[in-house]
Amino acid sequence: MMMLHLLSASSVGKIQQHCMAYAKATGKIDASITPKVWNDEYFELESEIQKEWENSFSELLNQSGSLQESLNWIEQHFFKLELVGFERADIQFKDYSTTESFLTILLNEILVNVFKYYSSETKEPVVLELLERDEHQVIVCRNPSVRRERLAMKGSGKGHVFLSALANKIGSEFSKPKPLDNFVIEFAIPNELLITNQGDKE
Repeated sequence: MMMLHLLSASSVGKIQQHCMAYAKATGKIDASITPKVWNDEYFELESEIQKEWENSFSELLNQSGSLQESLNWIEQHFFKLELVGFERADIQFKDYSTTESFLTILLNEILVNVFKYYSSETKEPVVLELLERDEHQVIVCRNPSVRRERLAMKGSGKGHVFLSALANKIGSEFSKPKPLDNFVIEFAIPNELLITNQGDKE
């Protein structure tokens, strides 16, 4: 759902840097083209790339592509997304439950920001990790970025406010990322909300 939202015509401006990088990598534009020139002069090419990507990813979903196939697609078109620590048997919850809805909202908010603000000339991977720390399950996202992308107007700017409010509602902890080029978000969830031996899950 998140990818289809980002790949829609109404959202393509949020991933503009990726379209430009793809156009350079595939020889559609010269490597010297700047973000300003791209924004001012290449909107038709950007629209073509957006439609191509949207159709390609929709086709993958229609074929019931696996998680690995989706990750491969993301790496081919955006960046490598590494998932660390999520293959654990002790974290379980029911389909369509409160816990699943909460995790969907949380991960959606984190990952949308990853795509919006990612920037790396050397194509460094994004690392999304689940680890245990001080009676909490901590989701850590490390996103290579640069100041130019973080300052670009690609949304309301209320995402971190939302994550803070969400954390307060459920007794979790949210660490607002520092404005560094390795953009790190941490969201700590109390064990009792996720770990199976801590009680029944919704």
